[in-house]
Amino acid sequence: MTNEEMDGQTNFQLVSCAKGEDNYDFSVAMNYGYSAGSPQLLRFITEHVEMIHNPPYDDWESCLTCGTTSALDIAFRMLCNRGDVVLVEKFTYPGAIAAMRGQGLNMMGIEMDNFGLVPEDLEQKLGNWDYATGPKPFVLYTIPTGQNPTGATQTAGRRRQIYDIAVKHDLYIIEDDPYYFLQLHHSNLASPTRAMATLDNYIARLPPSYLSMDESGRVLRMDTASKILAPGLRCGWITGSSQVVEKFIAYSEISVLSPSGPSQIMMYKLLDQSWGHDGFVRWLATLSQQYTEQRDTMIHAAEAFLPADICSWKVPESGMFLWVSIDLSRQPSLQCLNSGPVIRDICSVVEDNIYERSKRNGVLVSKGSWFAIDSDAEGRVLFRLTFVAAAQKELSRAVQTFAQAVRYELVRK
Repeated sequence: MTNEEMDGQTNFQLVSCAKGEDNYDFSVAMNYGYSAGSPQLLRFITEHVEMIHNPPYDDWESCLTCGTTSALDIAFRMLCNRGDVVLVEKFTYPGAIAAMRGQGLNMMGIEMDNFGLVPEDLEQKLGNWDYATGPKPFVLYTIPTGQNPTGATQTAGRRRQIYDIAVKHDLYIIEDDPYYFLQLHHSNLASPTRAMATLDNYIARLPPSYLSMDESGRVLRMDTASKILAPGLRCGWITGSSQVVEKFIAYSEISVLSPSGPSQIMMYKLLDQSWGHDGFVRWLATLSQQYTEQRDTMIHAAEAFLPADICSWKVPESGMFLWVSIDLSRQPSLQCLNSGPVIRDICSVVEDNIYERSKRNGVLVSKGSWFAIDSDAEGRVLFRLTFVAAAQKELSRAVQTFAQAVRYELVRK
């Protein structure tokens, strides 16, 4: 919340971390901590996981992390060997790409559509695996809700399909779900009414997680405070089978040691002592409403300013991102070409030019190539726009500036 948005907000609660006022105070938080996280905060998180996901087996547990990027690095070290192939969405989080490449892992991109990872392509690749190329993949890494960068959200039926494929082929699923609670509803449903903000009603609106359907302990779910509280906390949590989580904790003990003590006590005081579970849900509902309004502002601006004959997108149902595809196939420079490398080179130049012109005019967007597993020779360029990094009143101008860069590069030619 910006300072401007804070104006007029008077409902504040003072929470003390003074020594001696609680069995978990600032002096405790400033000392060496447990690798699994502080028992007080971990208790709240475990209750939260049970309320939201209710894993359908007994032998599960959670532990705190230093955020998802750190958790991914540990998970890949724990689950994979150098040279292994990890299955991932065709476009995915660059932090995960860097972690896998840094550990000598290979990535195989799975096709995507408007609803994320395509199960038929996953089945085709696993069912026709050529063992001469190496062992069959063991790990699937997926961002199922408000996917980064595409904004796609897997339907409940698709998640079940993918989970069943994982069971069939003995896949282990890393469920990276930082945008799970950022549900973007239609405008007339956006207001966080009291009924919507109650725990039961809020849970009913959430899509089923892989963790919630996991009966065989083959899902490691990752959550983070970064997208729902503050990225500077560098704190999150994982949930999975006890065997996997305990091994994760052992890796943490010799690497990051533990999450930040001050971050943990801040989260504990806020979530447990101030909000409670119902208050946390009300916060998430309010945040979703705000982001829904900002998404709608960006969509209206995109419809008004982006050239409709070459630009397309799907309205995201969750998350923070609008994924814009710009069709170059009708550009004279590409129409006479059938060479993949040449098309890629031209698309790369166009992508760079739009990015740089937009940046020079004060608007920073993300290149689609940053998220790509493989080079794209489909005669298009892609950009990720976020509608949560600027005040709502600035979004229309930002989209207009980006659109001007697109038009300068393509429409004028």
